[in-house]
Amino acid sequence: MPEKTTPVPGAEVGERVILTAPIGDKRVPGVLLPPAKAGEPHRVDPDEGQAVLLLDGTWLAAPERPAADRKKDRRRRYCDDGRPIYRHGDLPARQLATQTMLKARRRRPAEGQQPVASYMVHRGYAPLYAVTDTDELPPLPPARRAAWDQARTCARCKATRERPFTTGPDGARYCEDCHEPAARDHWVAQRAEGRLAAKAWAHGVLGFRPDPNVVLLKSGTTWPWFELRAETLTGEVLLAAEVYGDPVCGQDWRTDEEWAEFQKRFTLPAEAVEPLRALEGRRLITWRNDLWTLRLHMKELAGVDLALTVADGDQVGAHYDEWIAERAHTGWRSYWHNQSMQPQQPPTGWDSEVAGIRAALHAMATGEPPALPVDEQDGNRNE
Repeated sequence: MPEKTTPVPGAEVGERVILTAPIGDKRVPGVLLPPAKAGEPHRVDPDEGQAVLLLDGTWLAAPERPAADRKKDRRRRYCDDGRPIYRHGDLPARQLATQTMLKARRRRPAEGQQPVASYMVHRGYAPLYAVTDTDELPPLPPARRAAWDQARTCARCKATRERPFTTGPDGARYCEDCHEPAARDHWVAQRAEGRLAAKAWAHGVLGFRPDPNVVLLKSGTTWPWFELRAETLTGEVLLAAEVYGDPVCGQDWRTDEEWAEFQKRFTLPAEAVEPLRALEGRRLITWRNDLWTLRLHMKELAGVDLALTVADGDQVGAHYDEWIAERAHTGWRSYWHNQSMQPQQPPTGWDSEVAGIRAALHAMATGEPPALPVDEQDGNRNE
């Protein structure tokens, strides 16, 4: 416990006190500060932003907390240097600040200024300085000042604060109340742009006349069995095969009739090489597959390295996701933290993937997008 060196019995410099007018019932809470100069009286910085008051006998001063309450509080009151301790939730931030807090206000401790209290942090204590005694930092250059102000101004409601606001999905900074509506507006704007882009892409694929170089391809990659199907835009089937990777698997436990039927149904990898080579150099449209796994399987099973690639943007599923515009995890209502879309499957299902690719292309190229879905939890539309 530090020595009692202040004019307020029971209160040390940096602690909260209550000033009472000798006449009347006016009470002013504030923080007790040391004299500005040697020989001058102690001061009190009021909570309400009034001018600093001098303890020159005009006011009656007493600790804010009665002695009985202070005795019941078993927490440590003073740090090793004898300064009063403040914790998160009870810091008078207008009157006291750490150096980090001062920088946020573009201020710094004056030369020779001593801390008057301590702030409990994760490891130890940070010194707290009387804000009224600190100096302003030199002004920032215009460009940096503009960036400084922008980071501390809500882009939606123009509210300001000393610390930078957090960034929303669109890269702008918003206050806590504006984050959700701003993220919602961003989602709607992004989906509108995505739908226009999906429509333009699908229209470009179909064109006014079917391009014979375009191939709709299904290339399932489930091991050891996978299905291959390739069709042109006009419906011509270029490849339809069920490929089985192991040519002898199951032969020992199947009957001769079952084995003959099995061989009729499935195609060996080597038998699928030539039909797949015929697709090299053509524009391949898939649902989501980039054909990397198909090429890997064919290299391992048939010993050939196929030059099959899908151009960036030629995967229908990504465009169809934008077209449907269903937000993933709609039970979680926050647009701020949830801007992801629900991946869609082909409209006709996975069993007829090529037909689904064709249906999605025509729906996006010639149809109108569906209404944006409703959030089930709050009933608000995404639009």
